[in-house]
Amino acid sequence: MTSNELDALVDGDDRLHGIDVNKAESDEQLADWICEDLKIDKAPPTSTRRRAEPPADDGAADKLREMRESRGRR
Repeated sequence: MTSNELDALVDGDDRLHGIDVNKAESDEQLADWICEDLKIDKAPPTSTRRRAEPPADDGAADKLREMRESRGRR
C-alpha cells in the first residue's frame, strides 16, 4: 500500500484510532501497527525484484527482420 492508502485506512477505521500516523518512522512500521491493531498476520513479501534474463537467441529477431524487409520490397 502507498503512504496515502495507509493514512486513509487509519483515518477510516475506528479500530485504528489509537495510531498516530505521524509517529511512524516508515510505511512498513505503520503497516505493522495496523496489522497488530487489527490482529491480522502481515503477509510475507511476495517476491524480490530481479532483472529479467535476456531472451535466448533463437533466431526470432532475425526472422522478424527478414519478414519486415521482404514486405518492403513488394
